[in-house]
Amino acid sequence: MPLTLTPDQERKLKAKAARAHKSMDAVLDDLLSDNTEILNGATYPIFSPHDNPGAAHIMQEALADNLLQAAKPAPDAESLALIAMLRQWREEDAAMSEEELEESEKDWQELKANFNENRRRNGEEPLFP
Repeated sequence: MPLTLTPDQERKLKAKAARAHKSMDAVLDDLLSDNTEILNGATYPIFSPHDNPGAAHIMQEALADNLLQAAKPAPDAESLALIAMLRQWREEDAAMSEEELEESEKDWQELKANFNENRRRNGEEPLFP
């Protein structure tokens, strides 16, 4: 039975296959090998086209909606610490006075100029044109 995937579905399938070190066909086989799949917390039978002429549509919808969603790995401790630090910086920036904002902008411009000057001395293109 031919299965037509959207470009986004195909990209997700390729990513899932790469993560599993399998071919796209093998991943689809794994997803469809069981006679049922869990979709949105409920179990639905996956029929063959011989059992149900609309089975191809059912399978495509299931793949589109649920089975190929890219899994996001849980952040590790280092990532969580980085996220916390960035949030803290954002809060600190939001609480800055006008004078502090102006001083921060002046420091940033000076840092960029120093980077560019160092690169110029080394014969490199500036980072901040």
